[in-house]
Amino acid sequence: MNKVREKSVFDRNPVITLVITSFLFFFMIDLSFTFFSKKLSDKKNQLQQGILSETRISHPVYHHTFKANSSEVIEHDILRLRWQENTNSLGFKDNKVRDIKLKTDQYRVIFIGDSITEGIGYTYDETFVGIISNYLNNQNIEVLNASRVSYSPIIYWRKIKYLIEDVGLNFDELVVLIDMSDIQDEYEIYQLDENLNVINKELSENYLKARELVRYGDNNLPFTKDEKLKNILVSLRELISKNTTFIYYITNSIYDLIFDEKSRVPYLYLQKDYTRFSWPYYEKAYLEFAEGGIESSINYMNMLLDLLEKHNIQLTVGVYPLPNNIYFDNEKSKHANVWEEWTSKKNVRFFNMFPGLVDRTRSDEDKIKLIDKYYIKHDMHFNDEGHKMFASKFLEFYNYK
Repeated sequence: MNKVREKSVFDRNPVITLVITSFLFFFMIDLSFTFFSKKLSDKKNQLQQGILSETRISHPVYHHTFKANSSEVIEHDILRLRWQENTNSLGFKDNKVRDIKLKTDQYRVIFIGDSITEGIGYTYDETFVGIISNYLNNQNIEVLNASRVSYSPIIYWRKIKYLIEDVGLNFDELVVLIDMSDIQDEYEIYQLDENLNVINKELSENYLKARELVRYGDNNLPFTKDEKLKNILVSLRELISKNTTFIYYITNSIYDLIFDEKSRVPYLYLQKDYTRFSWPYYEKAYLEFAEGGIESSINYMNMLLDLLEKHNIQLTVGVYPLPNNIYFDNEKSKHANVWEEWTSKKNVRFFNMFPGLVDRTRSDEDKIKLIDKYYIKHDMHFNDEGHKMFASKFLEFYNYK
C-alpha cells in the first residue's frame, strides 16, 4: 500500500501562499523599478545641479543673484514644477534674454523681494511682476524685477545701492515687497563685512532645523507619542519611501485616508510651531528671532529710503499673506502692522494684501479652499491664479495712486 505524501504547508494553505507569492513578486518588481528609476533620476539631478549652479549664482557685494543673459529650463523637485528661466543683462528675471539700457526716457519701476516676487515656479510672463509689466508697458512704463529667493532688507538696500552707485542704473520708482520670512533671514543669515558687502552669519540651530523641514520633511506621526515607536515607524517610512514606488504610494494613500493631512509634511506651513512663518501670531517665534529681525529690517529700510531720497526715487512698500496667515492670523497681522506704521511715519506708499484674504471668521474648510485656490499645493508660493490675483490687486492700487 502506497504511503500518502503529507501535504506541505503551502499546499495546505493555497490562498495564503498565493497572496504571499504575489506580494513578494510585486515587491521585487517594485524594488527593481525604484532602483533603476533612481539611477536615471540621479543622473538627471546631477545635470540639474549644474544648471542651478550656472543660473543661480553668488555675488561678491549683495550675496546672490541670477547669472546675466542666461536661459535655462528649471525643474524644481520640491515644487514639482518646470519652467523657463530667462535673465537680462542686469541678471534680473525677464521674459527673454536682452540688454537693459542703464538710462531710459521711459518711466522705470523696479520690483524687489524674495522668492514670491521672483515668481519661483513660473516663467516671467506668468508671474505677477510679468503681468504688471505687460500691462504698464502699454502706458509707457518699464518694469524690471530685481528679486531673488531669500532676499531680505539688508540685500534690498545693498543691491539697490550697488545698482545706482556702481552700475549706474537709472530708475524712477522702487517697489519693495517684504515677505514674512525676510525677518528670520535678516536675523539669522546675513550681515555686512568690513567692506559693506553682504555675507553669511554662522547659521543657528533653529534656522538649520527650519531648512531641513522644507527639504526633507518632519517626523510628525499623529498616531503615537511614544518616542521609541515613533522612531521605529519613522525609520520604516523612510525605508519604504526610499526603496519602493508603488508600495509607498499605496501606504501613503491609506495614511491620507485615515489621518488629518494638515499633520503631514506637505502642510508644515500650516503648523503653528513652524516658526519661520508663524512669528506674527506665535509668541515663541516672535521672541526667538522676530524682535531682532524686525529691528534689523527697519534699520536697512531706513538706509534704503535715505538712498532713494538722495536720488529722487519714489518708494512703495508692500506686504502679502502666506497660507499660514490665512489659516491662523488676522487682518491686523503684526507683519502688516510693522510696515503700515513704518510707511505712515516715513510718508511712503503702502500696499497691503491682507484685507480680504485674511479673515478670522472664515471656517477652516473655506480657508483651505482659499489657500488651494491661490497657492502652489502644499507650498507657500503663489500658483498661476495667485499671480493673476496679486497683479490685479496691485494694478488697482497703482492706478488709483
